Amino acid sequence: MSDVIVIGVAGGTGSGKTTLVKALVNRFGDNISVLSHDNYYKRHDEMSYEERTHLNYDCPDAFDTDMMIDHLRMLKNGQAIDCPTYDYPIHNRAEEVLHIEPRRVIVVEGIMIFVNKTLCDEMNIRIFVDADADVRLCRRIRRDVKKRGRSIDSVIDQYLTTVKPMHELYVEPSKKNAHIIVPEGGKNLIALEMIINRIQRHIDASGVDRDRLADVKHALLQRTRQEIFKHVVHEHGKFQQHRQVGAVEIQREHRDFFIRLVLHGKDAIALAVHERFKTLRLRNRPVRDRGDGGRVDKIRDR
Repeated sequence: MSDVIVIGVAGGTGSGKTTLVKALVNRFGDNISVLSHDNYYKRHDEMSYEERTHLNYDCPDAFDTDMMIDHLRMLKNGQAIDCPTYDYPIHNRAEEVLHIEPRRVIVVEGIMIFVNKTLCDEMNIRIFVDADADVRLCRRIRRDVKKRGRSIDSVIDQYLTTVKPMHELYVEPSKKNAHIIVPEGGKNLIALEMIINRIQRHIDASGVDRDRLADVKHALLQRTRQEIFKHVVHEHGKFQQHRQVGAVEIQREHRDFFIRLVLHGKDAIALAVHERFKTLRLRNRPVRDRGDGGRVDKIRDR
C-alpha cells in the first residue's frame, strides 16, 4: 500500500498518549489502525509469577520490538496481522491475539518507540507527547490501580525503582527523534486540530490519487484498444492490397507488433491480436495455381 502514512506517538508514562490516539481513532474510524508497543512485551513462561514481578518492564529489552517492526511492515504492505496482547495482572503475554487490518493511517504508540532507529525509520510523522513528571505519576497511579489491578504502593515503588530512571535514561533523550512535541497530548486541542488536519489531507489526497489512477488506467486501456483495432484494420488492408506480394513483410510486422505487446506486459491483448491476425490470414490466403489455369491471386472465400 503506497498510500499509507505511519504516525508514531511516544512520550513518558501518563503523558497523554492514549488520549491523543483515542481522539484520532474517534475522528477517523475505519481509516486508522493502531499498533501499541505495550502489546509486545516479551513472553516469560519460563519464570514464576514472583520472578516476573521483579523484571524491569521500562527498558527497551522488555519489548519484542523486532516482531512489532515486522508487523508494521506487513500492515504497510496491505497484510492483516494478529497482534499479541499482554495480561498485566499476571505480568505475561496473554493467549489471545488482536486481529488488525491494514488501513491508510497507521498509528504506532508506546513509551519506547523512538528509542529504536529501525522502528523510527518506518514512521512518516513522529509526535512526542510531553507532560510534567508529577502529573504523569498521578495519572499512572490512577490507571494502574483501576485498570491493571495494582496496589498504590506497588505502583509508586515501581515508578521510583525503574520507571523514573528509565525515563531519564531512554525516553527523555528519544524526544530528539520527534518531529513534533505536544504538551498535554489529547488535551492540547490546538495541536490535536493540526494533527487531524494533516491526516485528513493525506486521506483526501489518497482518495483523489486512487480516483485519478483509475481514470488514467481506463483511458489508457481504451486508447490501447483503439490503437490495436486501427492496427488490425490497417494490417487487414495490407492483406487485401498486397495479397500477391509482401505477405512475408506483413507477417514480420505482425510478429514485431506481437512481441512489443508481450514485452509491455500485455499478454492477453497480444494473444487476442495474434488470434485476430491468424483469422485474417486464413480468410485472405491466396490459392496457388495447381495447373488448372486459375489465377495466382484468386481468393478462397471462407
